[in-house]
Order: sequence, then C-alpha cells, then structure tokens
Amino acid sequence: TALIELEGAPADLVATALFNRGVTKGQQGDTTGEIADYTAVIELRGVSAKQVAQALVNRGVMKGEQGDTTGEIADCTAAAGLAGAPADCVVMALFNRGIAKRKLGDTGGEVADYTAVIELDDAPADHVAMALFNRGVTKWKQSDAAGAIADFSKVAQLKGATTGIRMGALPYVFWHAWPNYGQGTDHSLAVVTEVLGGLSNEERNPHLLAFFAQIAGFGIRGAWLYAFHALTKDQPEEVIRQLEPLPVVAEVLESGDMSRFDPLPPEQRDFALEVLRKFEPENPG
Repeated sequence: TALIELEGAPADLVATALFNRGVTKGQQGDTTGEIADYTAVIELRGVSAKQVAQALVNRGVMKGEQGDTTGEIADCTAAAGLAGAPADCVVMALFNRGIAKRKLGDTGGEVADYTAVIELDDAPADHVAMALFNRGVTKWKQSDAAGAIADFSKVAQLKGATTGIRMGALPYVFWHAWPNYGQGTDHSLAVVTEVLGGLSNEERNPHLLAFFAQIAGFGIRGAWLYAFHALTKDQPEEVIRQLEPLPVVAEVLESGDMSRFDPLPPEQRDFALEVLRKFEPENPG
C-alpha cells in the first residue's frame, strides 16, 4: 500500500503492488477490494499489456465467482484481444471465456474458444491439453463420440504436457471407445500402449494401476478384462508382479472365486475389493 500511495512511483511497480494486494485481499475474503485493485491496474496509465491482461483475467474470474458471467466474458474478451498480451494470458482468457459461455448455454462459443486455445501459437502444452479435454467433454455431450475420442486421444499423446494430465485422459479414451467393442476399444488401447510406452517401468506401473482402477465400472466387466489382457499379455513377469493385485482381480472376475483374494496382503486386498465393487450396480435393489 505504501508503494501504491508513493508519489512519483513507477507505474509498473504500482501495478505490481496493486495486483498483489488484490490477490491478498481475495485470500482474505475481500472480493470487492480485490476487484477494485484489479480495476485500478487496468485503468492505470503506463503499465504493460501483460499487467493489464493479468488483471483482466483475474477480475473476470472473480466476477464469475460472484455470478456475473456476462462481466466475466467481457473481461476475458478484453484480455484475449489486448494488443501485446502474452500468450499465456490470452490462453487463460480464452479458456475461461469458454467455461463462462458454457454456463450461459453457448456451446458453440464454448467449443470455439477451446479450439482457439488449441490452435494458438506458443500456447503452453498443459493449457492446450486442458482445452482439448474440455472440448472432448462437450463433444461427448453433443453425441459426437468420435470427436470426443479424438480430443481425449490428443490430450494423452500431447508431447510436452504434464504426465499426470496426459495419463488422466486415458480412462476417457477407453470409456468413450469401449461401446464400439472391437475397433473402438482397440484404438483406445493402442493410444494407452503408445503413451505408457514412453514411460519408464517405474513411472508406468503406478499409472497403469490407476488406469485399471479408474476404468472399472458397472456394465464393462468384459471390456475391462479385454483391456487388462491386451495390455499385459506381452509384459515381463516382473512388470505383472508389480501390478498386483490386478491379476488377481482379473482371476476373480473370470472365475467368481473370491478366495483368491485371501493370500493378498491387507492393503492389496482392500484395493482389489474396491476395484471389484465398481463392477456392481450402484443401487442393486
């Protein structure tokens, strides 16, 4: 605050102080004060396009949280169209605007904004991945299964994106492909194989365990078994052992013999039972 009130202080330093004070006010629950500080940055002369764009994006987020979706879209539009705004600010503005448009039921506008992020030069890979993922979800809701699978596959295959984000898309590739048993499922498993093949054994096994736990669900027992055998058939024995207790889950699904869980250590048995329960109806009665 002292810097902000200092006569003759450089505009860029004042803008930084205002922005940081706005963030702090938001953390303290003072949303009105936070928005006021972002507005002060936006209206301050002599500040950089980056500082204005960041303030617009943050102010838009706060407007959205207060239920002012139209105001959020307006700020995102201003940031996205600001001359000299850095790519990461433009990306966040477009991405947030897409989400805001979804709230208003503007699905076409939502998809257009995600597409703009995907096609933007120099867009950070993680932001491109998130835009692809959201666009895939929207396409699925529009009954465009092929478009959804393509977008989820691109997330998983996107070089430079965080491993967690890429791996998180794999269950969606499978879920949306498996109803087309055969061709669709085989495509999804080819994507899974490609992505996992780029990881070391140490990295691969936790993600493969998570993948099989996530895709388990009521009505897809056969697809789960198909996927499990397809993805593990060529794996060395040591890799299979590291996937315990999933091989035992597969045996129980095929045989119905619950006693096969008995030799497992308690932690593995609990995990196996948790996976197995996912194949049961949520409301059996």
